[in-house]
Amino acid sequence: MKKIYCLILFVFINSSFAKSFDTRPEVQQFIVTMVKKHNFEKNQLELLFNKYDTNQEVLQKIANPTEKLSWGQYKKLLISNERINKGKVFLKEHNKALLKAEKQFGVPKELITAILGVESFYGEVVGRFSVLQALATLAFDYPPREKFFRSELENFLLLIKEEKLNPHTITGSYAGAMSPAQFISSSYRAYAIDFANAGTKDLNNMHNAIGSIANYFHKHGWQSQGKIAVKTKQNNPINLPKQTALLEFVGENNNKEYWLGFNNFTVITKYNNSNNYAMAVYQLAQELGLEG
Repeated sequence: MKKIYCLILFVFINSSFAKSFDTRPEVQQFIVTMVKKHNFEKNQLELLFNKYDTNQEVLQKIANPTEKLSWGQYKKLLISNERINKGKVFLKEHNKALLKAEKQFGVPKELITAILGVESFYGEVVGRFSVLQALATLAFDYPPREKFFRSELENFLLLIKEEKLNPHTITGSYAGAMSPAQFISSSYRAYAIDFANAGTKDLNNMHNAIGSIANYFHKHGWQSQGKIAVKTKQNNPINLPKQTALLEFVGENNNKEYWLGFNNFTVITKYNNSNNYAMAVYQLAQELGLEG
């Protein structure tokens, strides 16, 4: 009984210190900036931030991202038979939109599908966190990347204003990524397109997500006939051409793999700045039928 009482007291004491974001000086300064810079209404932003406080789970998750895993662990997690089989079904179900995107932007349908497979299991896992709360938490309580996340919070507020979205109903990843495509707010504003001709750039529309991913890669310099990566040996006497990198991956049993990453590999890292991520996308795309 004493332990239960102490636990309840601990929770009560900690919750009593939780402050809604609008009461914090740095948030008030951010609000003033948004009013001056983008003509937001001060009281509306205060009401918005009043509904949320710091999400500790967000801080825990960003401190331990899956990209920290070794390549062997990461590959086992993301390139499973279930994900491959689901991807093959997705290719058939969305073949028309995928072919349209491939033709228009030069990005292979298998690669677009692999992005969706890695990011959200083809739209089935888009995230459960309030995007507004997650971004505010990282913007004001995560000093290592506060500049980046304050910019994303600014972009999120502009996004909901431009697209007339309800900020309280938008959920996503702990880092504020949204929809099957898992676009962050700045990418949403810059690269989302109405690929479905539905009169909206809503990325929860799968056709919009497909076209927007292809558009993202196109805008970042995807080469339609370019290679992505080629396996090699550590001591190969190679004079690497421009836009080519020698990549090292630690596989299962700590065995090392060496790959040459070309321009298109670098483009994949623009989506997520991790070599493990880019290699997982590439190898999943190969499992789905990508040639070369």
